[in-house]
Amino acid sequence: MAELPDLKFWDEWYKAMMGAGVLITIAALAAKNNSVILAGFGFVLFGAGEFINHPFKTRLVDDDWGRRIESGRVSRPKRLGIVLDVAGAGLMALGVWRLIFP
Repeated sequence: MAELPDLKFWDEWYKAMMGAGVLITIAALAAKNNSVILAGFGFVLFGAGEFINHPFKTRLVDDDWGRRIESGRVSRPKRLGIVLDVAGAGLMALGVWRLIFP
C-alpha cells in the first residue's frame, strides 16, 4: 500500500493558497476559461507575496527557565511581497468580475 504524502509544507494558509491557485489555473487551462485562469494565477501571486512577507526567523530567548530557541514565521512585509499581493488581488478581482459580468 502506498504511503500518504507528507503535507507539512502546506501548514500555512498562504502556501495552501499557492497550491490551490496552481490547481485552479491548470484546470482552467484545460477548460480554456480565461476568467478562471486569471483568478487562479491571482491566487498563486497573492500566496507567493504572503510567503515573502512571512520569512522564517529563529531567535535565542533567555528567560526564567533558561535559554531556548524560538522559531517561526513572522510578518515582515517586503516591497516585492506587497507588489505580488496587490497584483494577485487585482487578478483575482478581475477574474471574478469577468466571471460575473462576461
